[in-house]
Amino acid sequence: MSGKFIEIGSGDGLQNNTIALLSKGWAGGWIDANRLAIEIPNNCSNLKFIQSWVTDENVLDLFNQLLTKLNASQLDLFSLDLDGNDFHFLSKILEFGHRPSVVVLEYNARFPANSHWVMPFNPTHQWVSDDYFGASLGAFVKIMDQYDYRLVACSVQGSNAFFIHKTLENNFTEITFTIEDLYQPPFYNLARQWGTKASAKLVESLLKVQ
Repeated sequence: MSGKFIEIGSGDGLQNNTIALLSKGWAGGWIDANRLAIEIPNNCSNLKFIQSWVTDENVLDLFNQLLTKLNASQLDLFSLDLDGNDFHFLSKILEFGHRPSVVVLEYNARFPANSHWVMPFNPTHQWVSDDYFGASLGAFVKIMDQYDYRLVACSVQGSNAFFIHKTLENNFTEITFTIEDLYQPPFYNLARQWGTKASAKLVESLLKVQ
């Protein structure tokens, strides 16, 4: 199976949520304010990149630009991890009508499962490796429920939450949808570093040219 993805907050391209999808033949787009540590050929057919600081004014335009570059009207997977205004950017994307099949969101695991905390919008926010970022899992579950998404998993270190659109619920009949069962507390040190260093050459080997 191949699909289309967009990741906002892709970092330098060496470690993020969607590299594995490239290895499975997916095509997608990355958005980040940082420069990439890899070289994407101009005629690359399976990965597009926009280097930009994401704001409330441009998030929809950036998202739609990548959809156009990918020749896609909707996405199979959308990942958002900017360590700050994530909740507010997500709200805009959903309000506009975009409905990716799967959505991956970084949640602030310092808050218990059913807490509803959202970082106030701050256009100049920059994460300083502390616990002031994003939104609690409960806040994300509440807004995602309004748009017919269901929480199906959280990463073991208490970082990413995985949501599916309700049209896919029949594929998840053996799991619970309760936030209390799926919430994972913050064990960030569990995945601090891979056994080997991330390589630009490895990621570049996944890129296809036309």
